[in-house]
Amino acid sequence: KQNSKASAIQRSGRAGRTGPGTCLRLYTLHEFETKAPFDIPEIRRADLTQTILELKALGIDDLSRFSWYEPPPQDSLTYSHKLLYFLGALTSAEGKSGLTSVGRQMKSLSAHPRISRFLLKARSQHCLDEALHLAALISENRLELLDARDHLNTPLDSLCLKTKRHLQEALRTLEPEAIHSDPKCPDALVKSLLSAFPDRCALAKNQSSSQALTGMAQEFVLSSGGTASLKAGLSYTYSKKQPYVIALALQEHKKEHYSKVHLTSLVPIRSEEHTSELQSLAYLVCRLLLEK
Repeated sequence: KQNSKASAIQRSGRAGRTGPGTCLRLYTLHEFETKAPFDIPEIRRADLTQTILELKALGIDDLSRFSWYEPPPQDSLTYSHKLLYFLGALTSAEGKSGLTSVGRQMKSLSAHPRISRFLLKARSQHCLDEALHLAALISENRLELLDARDHLNTPLDSLCLKTKRHLQEALRTLEPEAIHSDPKCPDALVKSLLSAFPDRCALAKNQSSSQALTGMAQEFVLSSGGTASLKAGLSYTYSKKQPYVIALALQEHKKEHYSKVHLTSLVPIRSEEHTSELQSLAYLVCRLLLEK
């Protein structure tokens, strides 16, 4: 179904473009009449993170002086700007800021800034093979398993393979040497993901020593604010000593008067070496972002 009256009217005209006829809409007149007159422009609903990175690369340090054809929402600009700062791409979280050396490398990869940061960190952690596999799935919205690492044991489809090859070639422009995996520590992949999804660090709210989490019975507090619950039918077991996860895939379900966010794919933040380094890092990320 179309989102606006204008879109529905355009669709009926397109269906009858070869000659006169009758258009039947498979919903009620009331539903049509209550639609918005026009669709919301993409600039007012799109993720602006990559757009801001491109503008910064052009030397536009102060976005308040940029002449938008149609200005985006200020909240969206602020969020994307701060995210780039937390990714290490900008010199300041607000106001006039330029690109860091990491930001310039992220721009050269021509991928979403999260993916670029993930791969750059994975390169330094020597876990690029696994990172490229996950990056392709994330880029194409193909995460279907609750623990995203389980995807590492499954082959990529043709679209994801194409995306993976594109990312490999982009990385080789930065470092022509062959890409290989030789992680220096077992937590390399998780550390790389945390650097790219700091606002998706999440803490299980249940306070018991250990708990099998099932469906909407359990919520996670996101480091960026708000909560997310497991999607119905999914279950996750965690330890109170290691309650943090990275929420890689979130789905928002809107009702008439409220919305619910479901967590559909995650990566547990667990130290395989039984150290507290990753847990401490996750705690600091949550505190830092929630206080902003």
